[in-house]
Amino acid sequence: MKTKTFSRLALLAAGILFAAVTAGAQTLVRHDTRAEIAANPDKAGGVYYMVDTIHHAPTPAPKGYRPVYISHIGRHGARFALSDGVYESLKRLLEKADADGKLTPEGKNLLKRYEAFYPQAAFRGGDLTRKGQSQHRFIARTMVQDYPEVFKGDTRADVISTRVPRVIVSMLSFLDEMNNLDKSFSFKLDAGYVYLPVLEPSSGSNPEAIRRRDNPASVSSTSEALRNAFPTKEAASRFFNDLDYLEKGYGAYRFLNDLFSVSIDTQCLDDPTDRLEGLLTPDEQYRLWEINNYGFYTRFGWHPETDHLGAMQAAKMVKDFIDKADADMASGNVNLRLRFSHDTGMMPLLSFLKVDNFGAAVKDPQDIADYWRSFEIPMGCNFQLVFFQRKRPAKGQPAVLVKPLLNGYDARLPFESWQGPFYDWERFKAYYNPRIEEALRFLAAYPEMK
Repeated sequence: MKTKTFSRLALLAAGILFAAVTAGAQTLVRHDTRAEIAANPDKAGGVYYMVDTIHHAPTPAPKGYRPVYISHIGRHGARFALSDGVYESLKRLLEKADADGKLTPEGKNLLKRYEAFYPQAAFRGGDLTRKGQSQHRFIARTMVQDYPEVFKGDTRADVISTRVPRVIVSMLSFLDEMNNLDKSFSFKLDAGYVYLPVLEPSSGSNPEAIRRRDNPASVSSTSEALRNAFPTKEAASRFFNDLDYLEKGYGAYRFLNDLFSVSIDTQCLDDPTDRLEGLLTPDEQYRLWEINNYGFYTRFGWHPETDHLGAMQAAKMVKDFIDKADADMASGNVNLRLRFSHDTGMMPLLSFLKVDNFGAAVKDPQDIADYWRSFEIPMGCNFQLVFFQRKRPAKGQPAVLVKPLLNGYDARLPFESWQGPFYDWERFKAYYNPRIEEALRFLAAYPEMK
């Protein structure tokens, strides 16, 4: 009985949530991602890419409206490479291979560069960098600069964060900058697992976590094919003269992927001795990005062959945005809702909301990279809903407008706006609330794998 319920809800949810894309209600933009990454190789980093800190002048509000409230969620800022021990593991591998005579001349040069680079990154896996702190200070400054009306008089914020240190330090950097700019600013903050349902629902530490079913064979085989197509032997042979030695002691693909993560992440470091550029070819970097991007898309996007659990779990995040915004604006006691999370919190949220291209349903793996792109959720990624009220009620005019912003740019939603990037708040709720309800029923019926 439970399986039948799940199947019915899955089909119903898929029909509702894909409607905007299949009906053409939202125009998707096809990019030439390979050319874009060739022009800016740092984008090959995907989620290691750095959000720009360039101020974009805000689109003026329609006549008669003023900003009154901001609801925000942000990913932590720039950090060291994520994997615990990755810096140390690579160092040990290269040093032992050198001692065993297994490095090519290019491998010896890599070891020399790596030993010069290593001291600044040793034992820092996953830590926030000062660049990461600066990113959140910039976001706070921009918010105050662009929407000064929200900060008139006493400004009160309600703030929550995950328990991860890089997220907490990002949050504190943001709040410290806001305190410097607005002496009337006050806040209530907290951090804990209890907030993961509305910050990072896919986390295994989420007390309401649902264990995901395996992907269908077609998705797994595509992922495997992408990886098998990568020129692992060719790339690894530039550094090692004995691939059996590398494979048995570390894994050739693992070595290249770790080297890629460490080198591409140097864009996030404060003052790297060596950016470690030129170790992999542009094609190799693009392919590694594409493999990782495919994994993120099938986990958090609307791939037609997956069950969409990742995106559907964001229903509670969107419900929190809606419920808190209505309550806060009605009471007048909170001017800002500030949430601090991870890329794995931002991805499902943006997919559920179908912000810009994140609602794309793309089956052909050759096309996915040109629509759904992980570097659009970079270090310091932030999504904001800025609310505007009419100064005086007017017939035929929405009482409240909301403007979505992704990384400082006006963002598109999958239904018609009222004017430019401004959406009628009542229509926003009318569009998303039924989808939230369907998603919650889907989640309640989802079969867990024990």
